[in-house]
Amino acid sequence: MARYYYLNNRMEKVGPFSRDELTRQGLRPDTRVWEEESDTWRLMYEIRRPQTPVKGGTAPSLVKVLLVSYAVTGAIVGLLAGRFAAAFAASWFGVKPLLPAIIVLIVAALPVAVTFFSPGRKGFVYALLAATPFLASSLFTTGYYLANPTTSYKEGYCFIEKGSGRGTLDRFGRESIPCRYDEILPWFAPGILRVERDGLRGLYSTSGEEILPCEYIMGVTRNFTGNERWENIGPVFINQGGTLDEERNVSGGKWGIIDGRDGQILLPCIYESVWGNNKCLIGEYGVREGGEYRWCYDLYEFDDNDNFVRKGRSEWNHF
Repeated sequence: MARYYYLNNRMEKVGPFSRDELTRQGLRPDTRVWEEESDTWRLMYEIRRPQTPVKGGTAPSLVKVLLVSYAVTGAIVGLLAGRFAAAFAASWFGVKPLLPAIIVLIVAALPVAVTFFSPGRKGFVYALLAATPFLASSLFTTGYYLANPTTSYKEGYCFIEKGSGRGTLDRFGRESIPCRYDEILPWFAPGILRVERDGLRGLYSTSGEEILPCEYIMGVTRNFTGNERWENIGPVFINQGGTLDEERNVSGGKWGIIDGRDGQILLPCIYESVWGNNKCLIGEYGVREGGEYRWCYDLYEFDDNDNFVRKGRSEWNHF
């Protein structure tokens, strides 16, 4: 066991003492102390410091432990939820999700930068730990929306483009229309979007509900009947199984018609051609029986409110 001596006011060497005995002498912090195993005099506060905790000295350690736990847990949560939170904020203000992420990044980085450049970097570690969840979340979210650009939110959704294709996000940043399409555009009727992939088209609601599968060649005409029967948009021709040339001319396949206002099928794609008048839509198809080729016509009648009321059929024989 080490033995200690100290110099009293008359510069006399007093001792020996054990460490515990020495600390009970009530010596001043600047009293000179000699340790037998040492070759130099030391000050009493240097001897006392390892054994005598400073009052409240455990508090900083506890704070650091709590801050580290908070920083790690918060960073994990932020990485998982940050891009969704940014999208939710963006939907409220009608902006791109990238903007809230950049704002959070700047706000979180400011106190860290201030403490880093302060004298002695006082409080830097605490500021860094406190800001870690926000820094991690905003950095990841910023990178995500830079790699997958979006438009600004409008009517509760925005367009997003990924490597797999284009889609839409809802208010919570979830893919309402999956990112697998070559193009997504607003439809002529409110609340509907047109999707396109490999030249074929379909329809979705802005909330992400599939209205018409993306498996049709599609064209639009207004005043299809020559009257104001369908006042808003008019019927929309759809073709299934046909092919397109560079000018989008269609060959082959079967034709049908959808209602341009809501995307519902009025005539299924089973006809060689389709047309209509102010009260009905007509689909034409041919049937060959033996040496006889017969043209058949399906007649779809609608009332004044555009509700389907009756389907009829007629035949016209060719020899």
